[in-house]
Amino acid sequence: MAWRAVILIACCGALAGCSKKPTTPAPGESITGAERLAWDQQASNATELASFHYAIYVDGVRSELPDASCAPAQSGFTCSARLPAITPGSHTIELASFTVDLGVVESSKSSPLRVQVGAAVTGAIRIQSQLVTSDPAGSTDLASVSDPRIVISTPLAQTASARLVSAPRLLMPGAVDSNVPFAWDLVDGVPRLSAFASWAGVPARLVGASLDTMQRGDAVTFIPHPGHGIWIESVIPDESSGVWYGYYHHEVPADICGRPDRSIPRIGAARSLDRGVTWEDLGIILEAPPDSQACASTNRYVIGGVGDVSAMVDHARQDLFIIFSQYSKDASMQGVAVARMAWADRDAPGGTIAVWRNGAWMPPREIAGESGGWEYPAGTSLVPVSQPWHDASGGVDAFWGPSVHWNTYLERYVMLLNRAKNESYNNEGIYVSYADALGDPSTWTAPQKILNGGEWYPQVAGLEAGSGTDRQAGQRARFFMTGRSAHYIEFQR
Repeated sequence: MAWRAVILIACCGALAGCSKKPTTPAPGESITGAERLAWDQQASNATELASFHYAIYVDGVRSELPDASCAPAQSGFTCSARLPAITPGSHTIELASFTVDLGVVESSKSSPLRVQVGAAVTGAIRIQSQLVTSDPAGSTDLASVSDPRIVISTPLAQTASARLVSAPRLLMPGAVDSNVPFAWDLVDGVPRLSAFASWAGVPARLVGASLDTMQRGDAVTFIPHPGHGIWIESVIPDESSGVWYGYYHHEVPADICGRPDRSIPRIGAARSLDRGVTWEDLGIILEAPPDSQACASTNRYVIGGVGDVSAMVDHARQDLFIIFSQYSKDASMQGVAVARMAWADRDAPGGTIAVWRNGAWMPPREIAGESGGWEYPAGTSLVPVSQPWHDASGGVDAFWGPSVHWNTYLERYVMLLNRAKNESYNNEGIYVSYADALGDPSTWTAPQKILNGGEWYPQVAGLEAGSGTDRQAGQRARFFMTGRSAHYIEFQR
């Protein structure tokens, strides 16, 4: 079957976002070697996109770009990946695309581009190539490669900003004490919006034609119920099967500490075949490391564990990313962290989650013996805590409660965060961070404050009928905290 991929490479700064008006420097511009690659990729749909792989040649030595991540753009997809390690000095860089479905079929390499690694500049390298194959047996007919050019620009994610604008008050029906996930579906050809509002560990389903017409239904049913309190905080519909996948915060009494009035949370997964009315529990997918509870903590709610989950599938639908809060005893095991699972493992997720730690994705260790199970490592916090939980001072300076969405206007991921100032979770403020891709957690920008104080669980709700949710929004969206909205959030670039 004939197909064509057109690649534009842009090695921009920390987040590979290019401004609309680049300037052109002299050839041979220096780079630091720490830049990211970004390119515009043509594909008919996400399934075709997922079949593409990318090889980079540095001085003729080939390696695959392993963490390529793509997102929809106005024309095709925008993709990015980290550069491989490059030593200081002069080098030649070339790129090729390839597929592996019927054996490796690789395009010709792009025109060589010579770079000088060492100077601390923010640059963008653009190379365009084409790959065309029409022979199912794997023969190729390759188009010529255009001449490379270099542009200098400011990374978009470093200049993105957000502000809150007053809006008519809007409340989700009933009480809420977690993130509220949304999902669209069609009922008799008419778009319908569903949401899941949890309170005191009991999630209920909301349904309406739009954000401002939501009505509360009955509590959802879990089969089997995992016990204790559950809060559904992310819902991801699978477009190919119609199955909805939910990710929940599960609080277990801290009996291990002799303190059943406090909790040690963990993260679980479930799936629904009836648009969220009934959920089949898929089990716990992420827990804190063993013996990491802080039994003597003065925290008002939790004394260890992981929770407050936000889940996103990358645009190629290859990987699920779990962004979560850590509450372990050790300060190095606290803060907001990231885990990853192959989307193909969504129906049997136990033991498949890898946690981002010290620049690598670390898998769990299987526990031997009759008890079985998995032991997960602690994650590296996106922002190290300045004053940890559980230190007996009563004061805290730590980010928690992330909510991540893809912003179609910025063409970037956006994360909203709480910043706690004490063990009762009183907020110092609400913050926002940006990233161009999910695959490299180190690229999230330093959080920027958008609100002093504020309530828990800041999140967006996109205004676009049929697509706007807590996971996707445009330039203007509803801004919610614990299910209540009195503001829009507006993004600028």
